[in-house]
Formats: sequence, structure tokens, C-alpha cells
Amino acid sequence: MSRKRQSTFEDLADLSARLPWWAGVALAVISFLILHYFAGIKVSVGTGPGNFGNSISKQIWVSLALFGQLIVPGAFSLGAIVSAIRNRQGNTLFSNTSKNPSAVAPRCSVCNSVMVIRTVKRGSKLGSQFWGCPKYPNCRGTLPIKDA
Repeated sequence: MSRKRQSTFEDLADLSARLPWWAGVALAVISFLILHYFAGIKVSVGTGPGNFGNSISKQIWVSLALFGQLIVPGAFSLGAIVSAIRNRQGNTLFSNTSKNPSAVAPRCSVCNSVMVIRTVKRGSKLGSQFWGCPKYPNCRGTLPIKDA
């Protein structure tokens, strides 16, 4: 299924969001400086009939640069913000999983399978969790979950 066609603003923001946040900020600054230069060009009015069309087309490009110097860097800045938020979420997720001992599953000492967390269903340790082999009942390997 294809994506719905986006606007150019959304495409620029999406492109910038896929880059590191600092690259989005750099693109915003560079695009502003370039478009600001072109927006500041003075267009002379043509005196002859052949020069009038040329000066109109130059004025159109200057007007596009005038609006573009605000819109394009805005799209890149928005993408940089999204990229920074995603980066922070990824770092938070990584730090949370690296601190959690259950995030890295041990291997079964009997059959070498990656163990899964199981919950005791009856007995004196009812409700407590432990590492159990996923090949149970053929393999009965277990390990206690160590609290960090």
C-alpha cells in the first residue's frame, strides 16, 4: 500500500527527522542563509518591452526566496526536533533495558536455548518469577531471576 502524497514541507521535515538532530539544525541554518541572500537581491525594472518579462521572472524568484527563507528552515527545524526526541527516547530505552536484568535472557544450561520468564503457578513461591527453558517439558532447566 502506497503512502498518501505529502506536501514539500512534510517531505523536508521527514528527511530532516531521519538525519541526526544536528544535521537538521545545520540544514536549517544553511538554507536560511542561502535563501536570505537571494531574497535580498534588488531587481531593477526593465525599461524596454523585452526586459520587462525578465525583471518579472526575477522578482518571482526573489519573492519565492523571501517566503522560502522562513518555510524551508522551519521544516528542517521541525525535523531536527523530531530527530532529537526520537534520539532521547532511544537512549532512554537503551538505558532502561541495560539496567534491567531480565532484558538479557540467559541460556539454558541443559539445552542451550534462550530462556524465558515464567511465573510459579502453585506452591510456596506462588506468583514469583524465574527463568525457564522454552522447551519444557522436554527440558526442565531453570534459573532464579536475580534482582539488581
